[in-house]
Amino acid sequence: MNWLSKLFSRLLARVGYDAGGDVTAADLELHDIRRGIPRFAAEKPRSPEWPRVRRAHLEKEPVCQWCGGSTELQVHHIQPFHLAPALELDPENLITLCEKKGTDDHLEHGHLGDFKNFNPQIRQQCEIRQQALKHGSKT
Repeated sequence: MNWLSKLFSRLLARVGYDAGGDVTAADLELHDIRRGIPRFAAEKPRSPEWPRVRRAHLEKEPVCQWCGGSTELQVHHIQPFHLAPALELDPENLITLCEKKGTDDHLEHGHLGDFKNFNPQIRQQCEIRQQALKHGSKT
């Protein structure tokens, strides 16, 4: 196994994927080098409708549902696209969360602090938090 193959194998292992041997550059593209999230060639591609659905969602829900911020917004899939591709365009599976430096609500609350995880209760938790903030309590 050459050094590049070892590097790819380690990166895959960090995100919970067992490559089962040598990994080649053709097996892996870096989807988000900032976070080191791998994107596999066999992964289902995004729907061509995704940009339209994303824009429509941000028009309907233009602020972070956790903090109320309006910058560095992400449209987060509650059930991840790679696990539930049929829900990619389902408005009920989307929530707006921010990725502001220092308060990355997308990572901390949408993914429970680790991009390998997901939080199926994120919408309910955001609603509880917004109610608490409205009544003067910080949670």
